[in-house]
Amino acid sequence: MEAGSREEPLIVAKDIWKIYDGGYTALSGVDLEIYGGEIHVLLGENGAGKTTLLKILSGAIRPSRGSIFIRGERKIFRSPRDALKQGISMAYQGSSLVEGLTAGENISIVARAAGINGDELGKRVMKTMEDLGYQLDLRSRVSSLSPGEKQALEVSIAINAGRLAVLMDEPTALMSTASSQLLMKLLREHADNGKALVITSHKIREVAEIGDRYTILKRGTRVATVTRRSLDGGSVIDTLIKHMSPQGLETYSLDISGAIDPGEEILYVDNASIADDRGIEVLRNTSFRLRRGEILAIVSIDGRGVKEICEAIYGLRRLRSGKIYVKPGTRIRYIPSEVSRASIPEMPVAINISMRSIIGGRISLLDLEEIVSSANRIIEASRANVPSIWKPLKSLSGGNARRVIAWREAMDNPDLLIVEEPTANLDIASSQSIAMLIRSTASRGAGVLVVTSELEDPLRIGCKWLILEDGTLLDPRSSKRVGTIPGAL
Repeated sequence: MEAGSREEPLIVAKDIWKIYDGGYTALSGVDLEIYGGEIHVLLGENGAGKTTLLKILSGAIRPSRGSIFIRGERKIFRSPRDALKQGISMAYQGSSLVEGLTAGENISIVARAAGINGDELGKRVMKTMEDLGYQLDLRSRVSSLSPGEKQALEVSIAINAGRLAVLMDEPTALMSTASSQLLMKLLREHADNGKALVITSHKIREVAEIGDRYTILKRGTRVATVTRRSLDGGSVIDTLIKHMSPQGLETYSLDISGAIDPGEEILYVDNASIADDRGIEVLRNTSFRLRRGEILAIVSIDGRGVKEICEAIYGLRRLRSGKIYVKPGTRIRYIPSEVSRASIPEMPVAINISMRSIIGGRISLLDLEEIVSSANRIIEASRANVPSIWKPLKSLSGGNARRVIAWREAMDNPDLLIVEEPTANLDIASSQSIAMLIRSTASRGAGVLVVTSELEDPLRIGCKWLILEDGTLLDPRSSKRVGTIPGAL
């Protein structure tokens, strides 16, 4: 359906402000019009205010000032339940699912809040999951699901619970390329049936093909709104990048010096088989090696196995069979796709940055001077937007929190760095900086293993890569199964 074909917007956000304790302003007088039958894409760098705006529209947080109108009538949302009752649902970045409950129990919670039949919602959610390429047992606990499956479940619930509008924050960040494409097609079908859909995304090429209206935010303000129809045949991608691009690409101070012995093997995975929490094998009888100074990316076509492979090599998951050899004395660091798995989000940024040193006894919790120094060093290097190091980590945008954790791990002098879904939830500049961080870590002599569902990641990083398909590693040049891989390939 053409953008602007509905004369009056279904939802209007007027002069929305959000000022947090301490004076940090996340939104400054933002206006947003949401039309039925449209896919409205919110774009902007990490920390631009996209997530904050969606959370206000979904009732998750209250604005400091401003009004929300639905079909011309002013509404006040005190909780997500209030928004659900008005027909507005949201799929949150990082998942709002209750980990200890089953998929079916999570669906029932949303159904009760929205005032709809739980069994019927469950059936529709299962159908949507299948449309996205996932097979899910509603009796499965959420904690047993992969990050991609959790995200697909969250999105499937939101799509079917929101009868008027569906808000989605980075809905494809942890999905495979194939599932992401299926979701884009599904969103178009819902929009064509009159529903309003609002999504945030850093994948410009992905959303350029399906958006009807694009709003670009920068530092809490709306800098432009562009409709597809207004482009008169011009390139959507070129127009969006023009509005979003900073005046100059950021550069990062990274030490890329250091002697490297590329012949020193640091990791050997020997005939390993790995299963997920449900006992399904995601890697079968596979061997590969990694040496110092090398980067190897494993790209999962369907998103399965990404977390499990990383956890097994880091030592958090048992192998079903085979062995993993790591050179004695190796310092291993791990950047997971979900910040919450490598932090305590409720604690201050500064404490999270120094957490390894505090737990390891290298510094005292009372040594504030050292804690502040470490925090400032990581924030300066990562260029994360951190209003205060004493604010909870969860107060940062998803992208900025990810920067903090990524630089914390990479700057702790690892010999082996494991990176899971490196560009998930990151904007263009941050994705480029993570690629630089990975390359610089390898150039200092570390072996780097990247496991991802994003086909563009190894191209962005510029490294050797393998395809993970149905539990088997394949050489992308020939699609043949690989055995033991000396030096990765």
